[in-house]
Amino acid sequence: MLKTPKLTSLVSKTLLKSLFKVPCFAVYSSGFISDSTIFRSNDSESDNEWERLLKPFDINELRKSLNKITPYQLCKLLALPLDVDTCMQLFSWAGAQKGYCHSFDVYYVLIDKLGGNQEFRVIDGLLLQMKEEGIVFRETLFILILKHYGKAGFPGQATRLLLDMKSVYGCEPSFKSYNVVLEILVAGNCHNVAPNVFYDMLSKGASPTVYTFGVVMKALCMVNEVDSACKLLRDMTKHGCVPNSVVYQTLIHALGAIQEALKLANDMLFRGCPLDEITYNGLIKALCKAGAVDKGLALFEEMMRKEVIPSNISCNILINGLCRTGKVNTALEFLRDMIHRVGTSHMLRIGDSKGTFRKWLLSLTLLLSLLSSGGVALPVKFYKPGRQLSVQSHVLVMVAVYPICKVKISKGDVRIIGKCIIAASTRTS
Repeated sequence: MLKTPKLTSLVSKTLLKSLFKVPCFAVYSSGFISDSTIFRSNDSESDNEWERLLKPFDINELRKSLNKITPYQLCKLLALPLDVDTCMQLFSWAGAQKGYCHSFDVYYVLIDKLGGNQEFRVIDGLLLQMKEEGIVFRETLFILILKHYGKAGFPGQATRLLLDMKSVYGCEPSFKSYNVVLEILVAGNCHNVAPNVFYDMLSKGASPTVYTFGVVMKALCMVNEVDSACKLLRDMTKHGCVPNSVVYQTLIHALGAIQEALKLANDMLFRGCPLDEITYNGLIKALCKAGAVDKGLALFEEMMRKEVIPSNISCNILINGLCRTGKVNTALEFLRDMIHRVGTSHMLRIGDSKGTFRKWLLSLTLLLSLLSSGGVALPVKFYKPGRQLSVQSHVLVMVAVYPICKVKISKGDVRIIGKCIIAASTRTS
């Protein structure tokens, strides 16, 4: 973004008059500018004017050049790549004109720029100024500010603004504002606060959506309140919401009891939500946790028969479960079978058009083969359960795998591969 630290007098009267002569910019409430005129002319005069247009503005020059500035023209100026100080000076100067009143769009464009620069105290002052001037608040403005709070990592301030919308500014928040705040709270690890905001939403008569329920259920599951999340699932129909696959997947992945997970899967099918790869992964993970790895393998085969394309995550879950139960050879057989399937199955070839899935399978097969045959000696630190894999472990896996498979493994894959190796090592040692 072009910044202008100081105001200078580099803009001529002619340029400023040409800027306001034709509506070359269309300013929307989101702050987006559509240029329809300025790039039409290819002559040198137009190019020179555009170059000078991007140079700093001088307030004194503006006073000389313009008798009066309108809110529409001010919106065009504020939307240019000017720094915050310059924008505030333009805003103050325009507001001091006789008979002039700032419009909602002027505040929207300025607040958007201030939010991008995390000038939230200035935004608070502008909101109070809008209230004093009698400008009608719209929810879109508060949603804009809430999103800036979220990007800045301020979930507390976002929650405060949500509560102030009605009491201070007289703007009734709808489900849109609540959804934004709930999403910010979950992203900011404020999982305990999200249910309180949700119940406050219900008490004030705002109608939740399926997305609202999904975010709150995710927050509850993150703090091990799975029973409360399941209760919300049963309450969804009371609010006219039908659970979708995302809601079911959240609960299935959080449930530790396989019977409850299977019951949810059946309910999911009854409501017409097909089981996708994420749902199957949750069910297979629940089976492996319960020690029913064979049933997990059977469910994986059902997944393949229904032409649901598995990913490395699906294979990770099964391999980890097999290694934890001491079935390293079975894990190797499964990997070799998957490598063969990727080479022969039309469905898997389509899902692995770049060949990365097959290379990943080859990498893990190599590591487990070396481990089971004693052909690789990894440090004890790498095997120790409950520890995060170090950077050295990541490098070690890369050195072992890349010369043969010519594939790079991310740190995320290494963590999951390491869990499999840890489980296998405890069984083979």
